[in-house]
Amino acid sequence: MPSFNWLHITDLHRGMTLQGCLWPNVEKQFFADLEKMHAASGPWHVLFFSGDLVQKGAQKEFQKLDETLRRVYKKLNALGSDPILLAVPGNHDLVRPAGADADLATLKQWNMDPTIAAAFWSTPTSGARTLVTRAFQPYTRWERKHGFPRPSATKRGILPGDFAATVEVAGIPPIGVVGLNTRS
Repeated sequence: MPSFNWLHITDLHRGMTLQGCLWPNVEKQFFADLEKMHAASGPWHVLFFSGDLVQKGAQKEFQKLDETLRRVYKKLNALGSDPILLAVPGNHDLVRPAGADADLATLKQWNMDPTIAAAFWSTPTSGARTLVTRAFQPYTRWERKHGFPRPSATKRGILPGDFAATVEVAGIPPIGVVGLNTRS
């Protein structure tokens, strides 16, 4: 009977200080674990990545992420899997605005002033919404350009990283997946 299988990764924090010397040891064990898990549950159709792909949202960190994901996909392909990649950003996948930013001060009042949320959701050009979009710009650029397998259909949402995707696996009905950026 056909099945839908996935692999879930989170909190890689690519670009974290000292990770350069630690990651090769972790990667070796991670790949060994992938082999064991693949034997038990593979092949995987989707690779879910739920946040903190990088450490500070810098473009160079997303380049390191691509290098790491290329090695991961090489291993997955060798095991017999070529999963589509579905990622949602986390609280480390953005460039943090300066503490004195007026729009950031406005966002900090979100829970106390309902007009802030109303303006955020109803006005795409509001200062607060523009701030969030700008903070996630490196993530958004990476997500739109990465070269890893993608779903057959994707619709982006209001916030950077929000999406609705259709995953197609032979022998089973299409599967809908929704990703929401709850870190904004």
